[in-house]
Amino acid sequence: MKKNLLILILLITIATISTAQTQNDDDLLIKAQINGKCGYINKNGKWVIKPDFDIIGRFYENGLANVKLNDKWGFIDKTGKMIIEPIFESAHPFTENMASVKYNDKWKYIDTTGKEVFQQHFDDAMEFYGGIAPVKINNKWGFINKKGKMIMKPILDNFYVASKDLICIIINGKYGFMNTKGKIVIYPQFDDTNCFSNNGLASVEFNGKWGCINVKGKMIIKPQFEYFYDFSDNNLAVIVLNDKYGYINSTGEMVIKPQFEEVQPFAQNGLARIKLNNKFGFIDTIGNFIIEPIFEEAHSFYNKNITTVKLNGKWGVIDKKGVMIVAPEFDFAINFSNNNIGTIKLDNKWGLIDSNGKIIIEPTYDLINDFSNEEMAQVKINEQWGFIDKNGKIVIEPQFDDIYEYFNVIFVKKNKKWGIIDKLGNYLAEPQFDQVVEIFSTPF
Repeated sequence: MKKNLLILILLITIATISTAQTQNDDDLLIKAQINGKCGYINKNGKWVIKPDFDIIGRFYENGLANVKLNDKWGFIDKTGKMIIEPIFESAHPFTENMASVKYNDKWKYIDTTGKEVFQQHFDDAMEFYGGIAPVKINNKWGFINKKGKMIMKPILDNFYVASKDLICIIINGKYGFMNTKGKIVIYPQFDDTNCFSNNGLASVEFNGKWGCINVKGKMIIKPQFEYFYDFSDNNLAVIVLNDKYGYINSTGEMVIKPQFEEVQPFAQNGLARIKLNNKFGFIDTIGNFIIEPIFEEAHSFYNKNITTVKLNGKWGVIDKKGVMIVAPEFDFAINFSNNNIGTIKLDNKWGLIDSNGKIIIEPTYDLINDFSNEEMAQVKINEQWGFIDKNGKIVIEPQFDDIYEYFNVIFVKKNKKWGIIDKLGNYLAEPQFDQVVEIFSTPF
């Protein structure tokens, strides 16, 4: 299992997006491109920051975004004013009020005024996260704190975030763990490892076999498996032994012996989809068959009490007891959404059914997406996209080349340009943008 530095960036991005989702829709910024230049528009398509830049980054907590102009990087504020002039060869966004920038082929850290924070220069340097940042010297990674002190010497081949308090480190091809103060707490000795689960255990590979350790590095479950997946919230983990899948608990007890060709984690209703003798069924958390493996294909229940299955070449719907509530009659069926509406395919056309099997929308469309905003569904007919309501009535005539929704904003593409419409199909912004590539809520 390969890890890379993007995991650290991903955590920072997730934190920003999570914050963004609590903001008012009026704060939304949409990264847009026109004539090869980037800026930001609001949900009505009005330029908030004019498209003056070759590349424009995301705004973080201090209200600055990294931008590229004439092959150099600088930073702007939320009005588009250049706060730090574009003089850098590259630049990462500000996190924890510092940004790493590349100047004269070396990386350094600057504050929000553009002043250099530390005297040290690095071959590479990434964002701060939790008061520490990874830096690279002579092709090895180390970590510094916010005072610029090297808390982990540059001896690491690679690293990734393994939990809130632990970072997996890789030295000479072996995996171990350090804490956020730079102290090695589990000496690098493993061939591979996964992240720590909520129960404080992580699966590790040692001499070609997988076992499990706790946060102190003690081997809780000895290496004996071909693979060991992360623990789920029900404290069970999937293991592989002799090419068969089973489940183990955190004490090492084999709860469900390896016997299946394929398994998935347990859903909230306590059922897991399994494959046995090339057929799909469902078991409970002690391995009893609640629904016998008789299906050619099946979707997991996820967080629902109904799911779609394939029998005798056709798709239908079962409940959590295995009762067939919609007879197999469809060519394909996508699993039910949170509003208990399922997408079905018949004679190469798509429609919708409810959880009782009642046809809500006859299969008449070339393609149909679920009710992402709980009010309308995207439909495609004759290569054009539009919207229907829950009764199947066309709300917005199919007329667009492409369409997608995000943060309750509806983007449409026509004649190779993107625009924005409201829920009645009225243009908030005429198709004029080459791309609308990113959307988020301003954190200021």
